[in-house]
Amino acid sequence: MLRSILGFKDGKGMGDDFTLHERLAADCITLADWPLCRVLLMNDASYPWLILVPCRAGLSEFHDLAEADRAPLMAEIDRASRALKSSFRADKINVGALGNMVPQLHIHVIARFRDDPAWPGPVWGKRPPVPYEPAKLKERKTALIAEIRTNAEEALDDNPKTLKHENYRQERLALLRRPHVFPLTRFVERLRKLDRGEVPYFDPLDGGLNAKILFVLQNPG
Repeated sequence: MLRSILGFKDGKGMGDDFTLHERLAADCITLADWPLCRVLLMNDASYPWLILVPCRAGLSEFHDLAEADRAPLMAEIDRASRALKSSFRADKINVGALGNMVPQLHIHVIARFRDDPAWPGPVWGKRPPVPYEPAKLKERKTALIAEIRTNAEEALDDNPKTLKHENYRQERLALLRRPHVFPLTRFVERLRKLDRGEVPYFDPLDGGLNAKILFVLQNPG
């Protein structure tokens, strides 16, 4: 509906260009899509091991991230680290980004224990991955999903008062690049460049391009 009202043709927004690298898709199980990152569980029962992949096309290094995505990425690394620490009472959380084998930017967040197979060294190259047995995989997924929650909307408080907090603002801004709302975000940015006054963004927690009704208010708020 909004596509035709605003003159958009069917096509891909920036978020739609993102494709998970085939190696990550083969080695991991998807747990959630957060405002910025896809959250993966590494299929290695030796360690509770999350991988965060920013859903942006063409990223291989941290400095490739847009400035607006940098704070949300740190917030999501923090969120993943806390989830592992809380769920598994880890002795240490390892965070790292290598990319020598898989060029797509991705961040490893790994719960470590003093009695794990690789302690105190890094997990890479110590021994081959040990794939989860079905029952163990179900148990681990349930524990992690309960801790991290399954989607960005659940993680965000939709009370406008919370937007005074920087973390909430950054997470909401990151959502502006999700596929359902990104063409609308570009539309607003074009209007702003025309100096048409203050033009607010469409709320990414609403329907975006899938909305059936568009309300235009002179003074929204």
